[in-house]
Amino acid sequence: ENSLRQAIRSMNQNCVIDANEAITLQQKVDEALNNPKVKEWFNGDWDDVRVETDIAFNNKMSRRPDRVMIKGDRVVVVDYKFGRHHRDKHNNQVRLYMSLLAKMGCYKSIEGYVWYVMLGDVIDV
Repeated sequence: ENSLRQAIRSMNQNCVIDANEAITLQQKVDEALNNPKVKEWFNGDWDDVRVETDIAFNNKMSRRPDRVMIKGDRVVVVDYKFGRHHRDKHNNQVRLYMSLLAKMGCYKSIEGYVWYVMLGDVIDV
């Protein structure tokens, strides 16, 4: 939860969002944390959390999901979206991340989500 607050503060300080947008975004995040899935992502109970870390493939290419959480043989990948519309391409993007993680062969359980932060929606991919 603190990392989310820091990210919002950083976006405001770097002029990515203005002060009013920062307040609105923080309210949306606070509301989202009432969702048990979202709350689990930030509960500090993961063995490893990787934020915007590349998943390499084809020796030269990579993809970078927003958040990957690992606990044992379970991995959860989340991509944040701040727009106001659901898009199929967002689901496809998460499916690609999940496929790349599956090819690694390290995880028995792979979950993927698109989190539309401003809409308060969490889409199970």
